[in-house]
Amino acid sequence: MKSALRKYFVFFILLTASGFLYGQKITRVRGQVLDAKTGKPIPFAAVTFKNKNIGSITDYSGNFSIESNFATDAIVISSLGYESTEMPITLYNNNYSIKIRLRPTQVQLESVDIVTTKKKRYKNKGNPAVMLIREVVKHRKGNRMKDLDSYSMDKYKKIEIDLNNITQKFMSNAMFKNFQEIFNYVDTSKINGKPFLPVFLNEIISKVYYQRDSNKKKEWIIANRTAGFDEYLDGEGASAFILNILQEVDIYSGSILFLEKDFTSPIANIAPSIYRYYLLDTVMIDNISCYEMGFMPRNNAAFAFKGKLWIVADSTYAIKQVELGMTDQINVNFVNTFLISQKFSRIDSAGMILTESHTTIDFDVAMSSEGTGLYAKKSEYFENFEYNIIIPDTILKVNENIVKTPGCLDRDSVYWDEHRLMNLTESEKEIDVMSDYIQKNPSFRVLMNVVDLLLSGYYDKGPIGIGPIGSIYSFNQIEGFRVGIGLRTTEKFNKNWELGANIAYGFKDKGWKYGGQVKYYWDRKKKNYIKVQYKHDYRFPGATLDFVRSDNFFVSFQRGEQDKMVNYYFVDLEYSHEFSNAYQLIFSTKTGKESGLGNLNFLYENQGELMEIKQFNTYEIGVRQRFSPNQKYYTGKNSRSVIITNHPIYEITYKYGQSIDRSFPFSYNKLNLRFFKRTPVGIFGYNDILIEAEKTFGSGIPFLYLRMHAANQTYTFQEYSANMMNYLEFVSDQYVYLIFTQYFDGLIFNTIPLIKRLKWRSLVSFRALYGGVTKGNDPNQTPGLIEFPKDSNGDPTTFSLDQKPYFEASVGIENIFHLLRIDLVKRFSYLDNPDIPVFAGLKGVGIRFKIRINF
Repeated sequence: MKSALRKYFVFFILLTASGFLYGQKITRVRGQVLDAKTGKPIPFAAVTFKNKNIGSITDYSGNFSIESNFATDAIVISSLGYESTEMPITLYNNNYSIKIRLRPTQVQLESVDIVTTKKKRYKNKGNPAVMLIREVVKHRKGNRMKDLDSYSMDKYKKIEIDLNNITQKFMSNAMFKNFQEIFNYVDTSKINGKPFLPVFLNEIISKVYYQRDSNKKKEWIIANRTAGFDEYLDGEGASAFILNILQEVDIYSGSILFLEKDFTSPIANIAPSIYRYYLLDTVMIDNISCYEMGFMPRNNAAFAFKGKLWIVADSTYAIKQVELGMTDQINVNFVNTFLISQKFSRIDSAGMILTESHTTIDFDVAMSSEGTGLYAKKSEYFENFEYNIIIPDTILKVNENIVKTPGCLDRDSVYWDEHRLMNLTESEKEIDVMSDYIQKNPSFRVLMNVVDLLLSGYYDKGPIGIGPIGSIYSFNQIEGFRVGIGLRTTEKFNKNWELGANIAYGFKDKGWKYGGQVKYYWDRKKKNYIKVQYKHDYRFPGATLDFVRSDNFFVSFQRGEQDKMVNYYFVDLEYSHEFSNAYQLIFSTKTGKESGLGNLNFLYENQGELMEIKQFNTYEIGVRQRFSPNQKYYTGKNSRSVIITNHPIYEITYKYGQSIDRSFPFSYNKLNLRFFKRTPVGIFGYNDILIEAEKTFGSGIPFLYLRMHAANQTYTFQEYSANMMNYLEFVSDQYVYLIFTQYFDGLIFNTIPLIKRLKWRSLVSFRALYGGVTKGNDPNQTPGLIEFPKDSNGDPTTFSLDQKPYFEASVGIENIFHLLRIDLVKRFSYLDNPDIPVFAGLKGVGIRFKIRINF
């Protein structure tokens, strides 16, 4: 559950490694295609940039809209029964309100169904196209590959990132004066005749197995290689990240996960209520008669495709070919256009089997005023299909869906040349040479250090990294102004060893904070390590922040009182080992002392007198196990980010702690269970659910060692914390915590005229916390225990949840300017507790902000 900013780290690296961003220049063309003789609109006419595979089709009113960084100075318009024509346009400008008139050809076509150009209200009832699509839906089960008893096939997959439309002016720019040799590897596209430069390539050869009875599909990877920027880029993680965006498209599925969005398939059960369909032609493909059908969303902003289907003209109603594209108003970020094309072939009685699948995305970035930009391409080829076979249990009973065979990363060039199903171009073969040249260039290294500084907070200079930049200056109520700096070693110091140290000073408390660590990696890619750390610092008890340090400048701005902190000294030992992508084990132990700061005191009653404990001396050991089937990661130089998929994540944590002081002895055992799952729900978007339960065993335990529930007093929205709860407001020794968030994407705003152009997305979230403190740990029920904290007037500020659950909910709008999320948060319980936030005169209400970037 990492932040979106880290999730898009690989995307940013690909951009910077390939050319470095200029101001964005896009060519936009909008207009209408009309019949030159009758003046009526022509639906499903093809409009493309000349010599490019970038284009669109007109809607039922003849309207079209295309835009790209890779445009040419003319568009080509064509339609069945009309003469094709070209029209000049102005590059890097808005070409709006264009009227294009096509002349009918003189050839009379026979047995062709063409949608009428008469503009009238679209209806499903009596529409032959809808009747045909209902037959396709009706026969869908018999045509799906997953309805076969079993099958196996060979698969070759190639993922490529290209710089496209490399012009001479682009290459002559001063910014590339130290990189001129990279242009020796520019190639010319066979598709559009334009020069392009591949910068990243991932190839996979695998064997796919499927068995219907057990509903298991396993892909055994036989060979896997990545080329391009290996020193700065985690090739395997980059590939996983891109594949998460360009997921496999199953046209027979009711919903299609693509660009992290749930698109409705044009042959889903509900598809006739989502799409308009038009019969265009009857054509022959591979000697098979097919109906050609066009379709487009009823709502152009919805997560639905526009494109064409070619349906076999027999009783099977199988899909022979499909093309899926996007509307110009779709609620997707960072993408100008995309095209998905698939081809199916008839194999004996198995029916139509997918044999080729190609996906191309034109990303919404421009690297020069000439329109040079970024393409992502994924191609898949399938051969040697066998069905209704017996598959050994050893193949199907592995935990992960994608299994790496021993030696798959070590295949030599001879093996690849003999086994890949599609030959590489000369420029693709030279990606490693080109990227190695760039990575050794001093100018590139300086640039990458700046990029890493922005993303990780550290500036790496040779073997030393300096930072984190966000914590150089901050402030809080106890320390006042705080300044700090840290140092850490990089891989240039040592591949296995990492050393780190930090120091900070508070001007109000006049106190120094400091720490140091030694970490040994035996597998740096997986972040398998053993670490020893010493740290002295302050913390807010109960403060849990997502993805940032508590001393970050931007979280210094907080509401309410922050007059209670913990001063701690700890020595930690941590061992982390990932046995597979599915299972991780972390062992930890720490010992140290903690004392109160500000108004945080540890008081207890002894024979009628109020006594104070100045500090606690304790040690703790813990074991955390994390199980997540088919988990994928992106690994940076010093960080590792989870790529969130639809697979669940399970965590089990056990801790044992004990006081070292004999004057106030106690011990505890804690068992924590956590579950997280993301679930797509079709047109309603997707939801995230987190369930956590914990039990602390023992009695006489000070509140500092119970669960101080995660609270948030910043003005940012925190995913795990209760955003209207105060620090140290509630403690428990047993509890259940539920967080549910429903992301509607554009479901609501896409239906509102004008507003839908903003591409805002709605969401709701709900938090419920139920727990309490048992009698043996509750100072209000058992005398002699450490009392719950109070304010300067002696009124309690810390409570148990015994009376009722804590409830909190929010409604939000995200994707504001493609990055900002704003939530209106409301707290529904314990409103009589002190220092409850107030907004616009409403108690327990607040506005919270969050940076969230996604497609």
